[in-house]
Amino acid sequence: MHHHSNSTHFCYEEKHYAYLGSTRKADIELSKFNGTPLSEEGFLDLLMERYPSYYRSLQWVKFFYWTDSKRSWRLAVVNTAFDYKIRKEFYDSREEITLLSGWYLVAVRTS
Repeated sequence: MHHHSNSTHFCYEEKHYAYLGSTRKADIELSKFNGTPLSEEGFLDLLMERYPSYYRSLQWVKFFYWTDSKRSWRLAVVNTAFDYKIRKEFYDSREEITLLSGWYLVAVRTS
């Protein structure tokens, strides 16, 4: 477990294996990204700077990255405090965040 260098209110993990959920939408969005992906810390910095309300609602993040015959995959699975307005903002910004970071976001709510 790691803490983002700019915060202690949540932890993140790195997973070096495939995400077991659906990747159909991630495949579409990641295919549009042509740059160098941000590091995990860079990704969290992006959220903190451009989406501060969403960043403050984070409870944990799991970064999944793996490579297969199709591509290199990077998914950030995030758990947030439940707030409809913040989750809607996140959902509406998901494609933009992927284009800026090289990470596709998947939001879950487990508690």
